[in-house]
Amino acid sequence: MVKKPTASGGVPKYENHPMRRKEKEITDHTEMENILRRGEICRLAMAENDIPYVVAVNYGYADNALYIHSAPEGKKIDMLRRNNRVCFQVDTDVAVINTDSVHNCNTRYKSIIGYGTASIITDDTGKIAGLDVLMTQYQSDGQEYPQTLLDRMVIIKIDIESMTGKQSLE
Repeated sequence: MVKKPTASGGVPKYENHPMRRKEKEITDHTEMENILRRGEICRLAMAENDIPYVVAVNYGYADNALYIHSAPEGKKIDMLRRNNRVCFQVDTDVAVINTDSVHNCNTRYKSIIGYGTASIITDDTGKIAGLDVLMTQYQSDGQEYPQTLLDRMVIIKIDIESMTGKQSLE
């Protein structure tokens, strides 16, 4: 649920909807961070003119923020420049449980849904810091980034404002 802007014109803040299946809710912030550190793909949701757009991206997580690399132009960047409010989803430990009965099919998972504000980092120092977070996510650090790479990309930083976790371990 989104709050209405304040009379002073403040930015609306997201409110997490109460989870219906409380037994599946992850409330431990450390566990939610662990899921973000272990995830491989983030689904990033944006909206413009009441039309949603979702894109799967590689990402890195550190210090309550997601870091995403991107070309400096394109639909995603254009949308973020016009509306930097985003929603994201990350999951881990996904396994479909097949049974003989449609009534017993299930999926195991751990999942995070969060909300935040995106900023586009264009300076080389910020790009390198963001790339370091991204590379650490995928078990590789100590990289050197050629100037030709830095010149043709930007980093999108998502400052996380709120998130919820959910799991099914059955």
